[in-house]
Formats: sequence, C-alpha cells, structure tokens
Amino acid sequence: MTSPKYKKTCPYVVFVALFTVLSHADAQITSRDLSPVAVWTFEKDAHDSTGNIKGELVGRAKIQNGRLILDGKNSYLRTTPLPFSMHEKTVSVRCVNKNKDQRYAGVVAVTGPRGVPNDTVCYGSVEPKRWGPGSEWAFRSVNLQAEEDKTPENQIVEVDVTYSQDGEITFYRNGKPYGKKYNPDSPTQDYRSNRYMLLIGSGIDHRIQKAAGSFNGEIDEVSIYDRALKPDEIERIYRMKKSSTKPQQNP
Repeated sequence: MTSPKYKKTCPYVVFVALFTVLSHADAQITSRDLSPVAVWTFEKDAHDSTGNIKGELVGRAKIQNGRLILDGKNSYLRTTPLPFSMHEKTVSVRCVNKNKDQRYAGVVAVTGPRGVPNDTVCYGSVEPKRWGPGSEWAFRSVNLQAEEDKTPENQIVEVDVTYSQDGEITFYRNGKPYGKKYNPDSPTQDYRSNRYMLLIGSGIDHRIQKAAGSFNGEIDEVSIYDRALKPDEIERIYRMKKSSTKPQQNP
C-alpha cells in the first residue's frame, strides 16, 4: 500500500526530474545555437579550427604562443574564400592592442572581391582610441559616440559586432554594448559562398589598396557567426571565453 508521504512527494519528484531534463535540453540547444560557423584560435597554424578554411600569413605576420602577432606594417592573415553564405552576422575578436595611438587599423574584415563589400572591425578609424566600424567608402561607418578604450596594456579586450537582418549594427566591448547602435542608409550586405574572405589584422587586402591600415597588436581568437547574436548571448560567450583563457595568454 502506498504511503501518504509518498503520494505527497511524488508530484514534486516528477517536477524536479522534468525540470532537469528540460534544463539539459535547453543547455544543449543554447550550446548549439552559440557555435560559430568558423573560428581561428592560432594554436597550431593560420587555418581555422576545422582546417577547411586555409589562412596565409602576409608580410611579417607570425603565429606564436597561440596568437597571431602583427606589427602594424602591412602584416596580416588572408583566408581562402569562405564556404558558406552570410547576410546577417556577428564578428567577434579577442585581441591585445599594442599601440593605443594607432589610427585606421583594421582588425578583422569580412570582404568581397576587390574589397567590395567590406565590413571591418576597426580601431582608431572614425575617432582616435576607440573601436568602430569600417566599410567600403564608409557607407556603413559612423561615429559610435563611444568612450575611449582604456583597457590596460597587454590585457585582452573582446570586441563583437552584430549586423542584423534589418541593417542595424551594434558594437560590444567585453560583453557589454559599446557606443550607440545604428541603422545606416546602406543595408546589410550579402556575402555569397566562396565569393568573400576574411582579413585578420587589416581592413582591406593591401594588394588592392595600400592606404588601408594594419593592426599593431596580437589576435587571440576570431569567431564568425551566421546570425546577429542577442545582447545576452554576447555576454554569455564573453564570459565563457574569459573563463577558458589560459593564464599565460592574458597577463
């Protein structure tokens, strides 16, 4: 015969079990949704983590201790064409800025044939000592009215940029919104499979236009997502990456 005590607690036990199952399923979905379509960690070479997207070091760019080392003098990494299409997207970069006074430095660029279209994460572009957007002929570039980046020297800073379906562009620094989000007159660009590439450490391929700036610093990781991540997702990813960073890589 079932005891009254068992009858009373049984629904609670079922609720806890169901909650645990649903939470686990939700965690799996969240983990899958937050996976980038391409990521460079520079642990071994210039290729992406799968090895399917090749990278070529240009100039004096080199890989050392899990980072891409750039001297700001026409040195960068150029990939082979990316094998997936993107409209809305998120570009995420973890880096160390070695020169707070540098201007017009392209850190990561998603770029089409001959530099058009081009969406770039820049430092010191519109305003000195600040992160901001770069694009072909500045069509999608504005003053974010953001604060000066006072990240201590040799400390990693994470910059994320989302490009939404409706054209809105939003910058984040270390998981938090950075400056104003905006919707430029020029719409979010389409990047078709095998018709565009990444430049890491430069805003535009120097074979085409030497006036574009190179980044003086170290790149710890670059991740590309094929959708515009939400603010809470940006913060979650930042915390995950920060907690997994090796001590020797973030002095």
